[in-house]
Formats: sequence, C-alpha cells, structure tokens
Amino acid sequence: MLRSRLDRPKANRVFTNREEPIAHFERARAELPVDQHRVLGFHGVGGQGKTYLRNELIKRLSAEQPRSHRFGVIDFDTQAHCDAAQGLLQLRCSLHVSGAIRTQVFDVAILRYWEQVYPTQDPQTALGTVLGDNAELFANIADTVTGGLAGLALQVARKLLHNLKEQRAMDACQALDQLDHLDNTELLGMLPAYLGLDLQRHRADQPDQCAPILFFDTYEALWSDRPDKTGITAIETDAWVRELITAAPGCLFVILGRERLNWNRALPDHGWAELLDDQHLLGGLSEDDAEQFLRAIPIDDAAIRCVIIDGASVEDDPSPTPGSTGALPFYLDLAVDTWLDLEATGIQPTPDQFGHSHPMVIARFLRHRDPAEIEALKVLSVPNGFDRDLFTALMVHFHTGYQPSRFEELCGLTIIEPSTDGLWRPHALMREYLLDQLEPAFRRELDAVLFDWYDARCQPASPRDIEPAHETALKDAVAHRDTEDAVAALAWFWLRQQVFWDAARLTLLEPFYRWALALAEDRLGPDHPETAIGLNNLALLLQATNRLSDAEPLMRRVVSIFEVSYGEEHPKVATALNNLAQLLQATNRLSEAEPLMRRALAIDEASYGAEHPEVARDLNNLAALLQATNRLSEAEPLMRRALAIDEASYGAEHPEVARDLNNLAQLLKATNRLSEAEPLMRRALAI
Repeated sequence: MLRSRLDRPKANRVFTNREEPIAHFERARAELPVDQHRVLGFHGVGGQGKTYLRNELIKRLSAEQPRSHRFGVIDFDTQAHCDAAQGLLQLRCSLHVSGAIRTQVFDVAILRYWEQVYPTQDPQTALGTVLGDNAELFANIADTVTGGLAGLALQVARKLLHNLKEQRAMDACQALDQLDHLDNTELLGMLPAYLGLDLQRHRADQPDQCAPILFFDTYEALWSDRPDKTGITAIETDAWVRELITAAPGCLFVILGRERLNWNRALPDHGWAELLDDQHLLGGLSEDDAEQFLRAIPIDDAAIRCVIIDGASVEDDPSPTPGSTGALPFYLDLAVDTWLDLEATGIQPTPDQFGHSHPMVIARFLRHRDPAEIEALKVLSVPNGFDRDLFTALMVHFHTGYQPSRFEELCGLTIIEPSTDGLWRPHALMREYLLDQLEPAFRRELDAVLFDWYDARCQPASPRDIEPAHETALKDAVAHRDTEDAVAALAWFWLRQQVFWDAARLTLLEPFYRWALALAEDRLGPDHPETAIGLNNLALLLQATNRLSDAEPLMRRVVSIFEVSYGEEHPKVATALNNLAQLLQATNRLSEAEPLMRRALAIDEASYGAEHPEVARDLNNLAALLQATNRLSEAEPLMRRALAIDEASYGAEHPEVARDLNNLAQLLKATNRLSEAEPLMRRALAI
C-alpha cells in the first residue's frame, strides 16, 4: 500500500541546495523602483520541486513582521487559471489574502465582465471574494437591487465606480471611462491593464510598503489544453501575462516552469530581451543533500542509497548545463516509497530492486502496487483532472477492480496532487510515464468515454446560461474527440461551438477554430469544402475582432474553393461573396464590394427564386451599401422588397421583419420623411 504524503518526509520538501535561488529572489525584490519592470524566472525539468521553492519563498514573505510585501499566486496546473479572466481573478483574490490592498478598478471591470459573460451565474459562486471585500457596498445594495443576481454584481460595480469618482481618483476613472462601450472580448483584453493600474495605485498610496510580488507557477501548463502549442496562436496564449507585466511597473513577477521564457525571440521588437536576463536553471538536490534525506528515512544500506540517488539524478548529459545536475526529488520520493513497501511486506530491500534511470524508477515503483491500483492510475492518467464523479464513472466503466469508495485513499497517495479547482491528478512525470505505457486501443477507448463525459457537459441551454464549467468542458471534449473521421469531428465541433459563438466567446473559440481549420487542411486537403468552412468561420472571427487584413485572404480562399467545388453559380458561392463584400465594405472599399453583392443577389435569385429569405438578405446588404454611397433612391425599393419577402416568409411579427422595418425607417429618416419613418419604428419596437 502506498504511503500518504503525510506519513513521511518528502524529498521535494528538503529545502537544501536552494540557497542560490533564494539569493536571486532576495536581490530581485530589493529596492524595486516604482517605474521599473522586473521578471525573475526559474526553470528546469519536472520533478525538481519548483512549486516547493515557490512555497518556501511565500513562507518567508508571510513570516515577515510587519509584512512588507503584498503577494499573489497563480498555479497554472489548475486548468481554470489558464483562462485570463479566471487567472486574474485568482491573482487578485490571493493578493487580498496577503494583506490590505485596494483593487477597485479591477473589481469594477471584473464585476462588469462577469455580468456580461455569465449573466445567469450566481456572482457569489465565482465573485464571492470580490463582493466580500466590498461587503459594505454589497449590504447596502442587496435589499434594493433589481435584475437578480447578475444585477447585484452590476450595481456593486456601479457603486464602486461612483466611489472612485468621489475620491477624485482621476486615473482610475479615466481608465474606466469606456467600460460601457466595450464588448466582452474587448473588456477581457483590458482586465490585465486594470489590475496593473490598481497595483500602481497601491505603490503610490503605500510608499512605506515594498513592491507587490506575483508568482506564476507551472507556467508550461498554460498550453496544456491548447490545440496549437507551437504555431501562430501559441504566443498569444500568455499574452495577458505580458500585458499585466507591462501594466504593472514596480512589481516583481516570479515565473516558474519547465522552459526558459523566450518572449524576446518570439517578439524581438517589444523590448523583452533586457527584462528576461534574470532567469535561472534549477537542478536537483546535491548528492550530500540526497544522502542526508535518505538516511533520515532511515535507509541505512549505502549501496541502496547510491542506486536510488543514481536513478533519481538528471539523465546523463555529455555536456550538462551548469546547475542542471542533481537528484530530482520526485524520483527520490518514488524510490523511498518502493523501499517502504518492500519493508512493509517483509522483503529485504536490495540494490537490484531499484531503478537506475527515471523510467526504471517508476517501473520498479509500480511493480509493487496492487494491480487494481495500477489499473486505476492508468485510467486516471488520461483526463486533465478528476473529481469524485469522474473517478467513480471511470472505475466502474473500465472494471479496474479499484472500488469507488476508495476515492479519498487514492487522493492521499504521494503521486496524486490536488489543485485549487477541486480536481485531482497524478504528478506530471508519473502521468507522462503512464500515458506512454497505454495500449493504443485502450487509449482510444478511454478518449471515447471521456469525450462523451465532457460533451454532455459543454451544452448550455442558451448563450445566457454559459458558465465557466461549460467552457472547460468544451476544451476537454475537443482534447478527447476522435478525429479519425475528420468530417464527423468537424461537424460535431461546428455544432457544439455555436452557442459559444452566439455568446461572443471569441477568445475561447479562436484556438479551436484554428484547430478545426488545421484538421480539415491536414486530413482533407487545402481545397476541400470542409477546409473552406474552417477558413470562413475563422475569417468571421477575425473580422469580429477587427483583424480585417488577416480575414480578407481567408475569405478570398473560401470563394475560390467553393467556385471550384460547387460551380460559380452555387448558393454557397453567393454566401462567400456576401461575406467578402461585407468585409470590403467595412474597410471602405465600396466599389469593390458592390459587384460582389450584385453577383451574390443574382446567384440566389436564380437558385432559390425571387421571393426567398436568402434573397431578402442579399437585398438588405446591397441596399445598405447603396445607402452608404448616398444612392438612397436606389436603396429604398430594395429595402421595401426585402420587407415584403420577410413578411411573407416569416410572418408580420418576426424579428427579421423588425430589422427590415428599422432599416427602411432609417432610410426614410435620412430623406427627411419623418412622418413615414415613425410608424415603421413604432411597429419594429412593438415586435
């Protein structure tokens, strides 16, 4: 039986051979000017105890009296924290735990963002700390607010903004001036700047306090659920972290991960090179420290200690980087567990029972496990994390022999780690090993079961009902989706993503749109109609986020693919022409857009007939362009014809009819025929 993490010392808690990293930290936090940016990085292979280094640094900060620093922590091993809004919210909340700090600008913005993006979620669920830190406002408003739970968060945000104005916090008020005019994607992009402004204001208001310190741990996990880990969107994954650093001079950012930060190479013109010169490679424990740890277990046999240290040491490298050697605590801990289990079963440990390499250390460790436990660990290595419900479902479905009632026992094992999102997962190195050992057929079956699990949980009833759990489930469903049948996989994705598109979750969707496009191009070819669908949808997303120059070549490819695939007079070609024309109109290239619109109209009239709703859409588009070029007399009959088609197609009370009425009324207003426009506007309003 494995020992609980509480039963004995752990090697990654042996805080020796870390004097140099601590010295780097002490130098970095000393006398940081308010106008200077500073990043301190620690990197190295997994299993070194980087998280325990972080915890030791925080322990030292917490012990200082009086406490001179405010500090916050994000661990990206918690999947939810990889989302910019939730990660920044976690950082804000942990800053408040470290001591008094005002984050009023960010609080206004995050409350407004949550109200826009998750209108039906109880704000206490995700924003309880924010509301609690503004308890007086919350109490004063709660009894009088209208608009339900979302309205409550909105009113607290408005009251906070009012207080900032009364305090004459002009920098804060100026930053928030445009808040009402930002859509949720734009507001999300501003959140790092708002928190950065609060941190700047804190330093100005508390000159006797030292620089705030912000820790980012398990940095590589930011990309764990991203379809694109190295391509065009990879550098955008952590853009919000760079935005926060940029917006928060006078703060120390401590980033711990497996790789050295390379922003200076990816973004050579953004001034990161000088800022990233304080990065340090971490090695394992020295041989003396590892010996001291093993003697304390106690393991008295010198030959066994030698084998354990050899197996836990950084793998052979003919030219090791300075600082990259040493015994990795993770493998020391596994070897000690193996030794303890041999002792517990009455077997005298011998050197040949311990591994001489990292894979062998894990293999020898697993050799002494209960078979049911091994099966459970294999199954649990595939999901990104598990709770009791998923654990139970997997144990039952795969007949592992491991009883669901043993959930707490399994979570108490040394190799199972908790995270702040309430999920559990095997240690990353154990997980990598187990994944490598899975038979392909078994892995496919696991992925299929997990896909069904997450797919059932990423389907909110409506855009207003979306909660963070739906977004996380969509990410996990994509990760486990079988793509052998690319057409079926794409059909599933375009169906599932629609509710998130309708809710304007564009930041969430962009990496998955790029994944879908890459899947279509790789499996079906660059000129396949499914590839055109991926191009079209990505182009629409780029257009919606004002990246028109990036969208245009994609839309032109769509037109070409559809013309070749379906013929130049096909309705799909008309749709593609309309989309391209709308983009050209948005860039004020009306003379280029008009012939495309007229061609689309002619195709749809020939395909559907003159009274079809698709024709009404084309008529409205062309009429809007004519109105923009001041050809109102040409536009009016097109609008009236579109109105008649939609009334006949949908009925006189349909929202499409209301849109047509409003369009026509605006044209009549522009020609000073106000008495004709007013009844149309009133009718549209009534609908």
